[in-house]
Amino acid sequence: MSEIRKCNVLIALDAFEKNLEPSRFAIRELQTWARKLGSRIEVVHVISESDQNPGFNQIYTRAYDLLQEKVRKLNLGVPVRVKVIWDHHELIQHPAHTLVDYAMESEADLIMVSSHGRKWIGRMILGSFAEKVLISSSVPVLFFGRTPDHQDTWKRVLFSTDFSDASKLAFRRFMRQVKPINPEVVILHVAEYPNFVTGMSLTGVGAYLPEAYWKVMKESLLAEGELWVRLADKEGIRARAIIEEGTGDVAHAIQRTAASEHVSLIGLASLRPELQKVVLGSVSNQIFRSPLHSVWVCGPKAFETISLAEVEPEGRKVPESGTKQANP
Repeated sequence: MSEIRKCNVLIALDAFEKNLEPSRFAIRELQTWARKLGSRIEVVHVISESDQNPGFNQIYTRAYDLLQEKVRKLNLGVPVRVKVIWDHHELIQHPAHTLVDYAMESEADLIMVSSHGRKWIGRMILGSFAEKVLISSSVPVLFFGRTPDHQDTWKRVLFSTDFSDASKLAFRRFMRQVKPINPEVVILHVAEYPNFVTGMSLTGVGAYLPEAYWKVMKESLLAEGELWVRLADKEGIRARAIIEEGTGDVAHAIQRTAASEHVSLIGLASLRPELQKVVLGSVSNQIFRSPLHSVWVCGPKAFETISLAEVEPEGRKVPESGTKQANP
């Protein structure tokens, strides 16, 4: 059994967003992650203004004060570092890239982004910010703040997998990050029939599906699922595998299982860099639009670092350089 390792968490909040008032569940979710998961918690706001702007110091001071007030209201119950960051290069980059750069410099293990509020969802989930964070982040991203259909949160989480090697790498990271919360992990695989089974015959008539095909395939997939369960058991995590038969709508099958299992979080892995496939694709689109579950995503860039070492050294020091300090 591996030991419990807390991670460094970066929480991105918009200090100036008046309509972003976290729901009671979002606050409770943040408190749970902060108290049980985080070894270091930083709440950050990204300024998209050049520090050469004459009014920059006033903007910085206002953002810092507002962010401090938001953190105070959240009452996370643990020491929290409040940080206002910005890009001070000659050519101002997108705020999402500034956030991702700082996450790398500060050796964060997880970026948390609120998904609460219609306006916030429009900008964060369906806009360029989500695209750039998911594509460029070298650590997993968790979109939090959904409204669950039950009261007992964090007793159960779900990880959807295609049983690929890449998905297994993401699953290892997922287990390590949720372990301090001690939930049961539901490992879900949605099986779809291969084209040679569901395609057309040479005569143009729909191909015959052997009655035993699904039974044989499910037995094989259940055996693979048990291997993943044992992998979780070695990490000291309670887990069980579920195999669902695909009906052409994988996202619906994931959501249906998540609802029936009353999970608080859905974990996903994505190697595809395009936004329309990562966020707006046929599978992820409906999951991200769901108001019932927070979503943990291991994006394409994260796979470049996630396989380097499953166990990271303790006592990492946060670099003091990396962001300029303003003089308000």
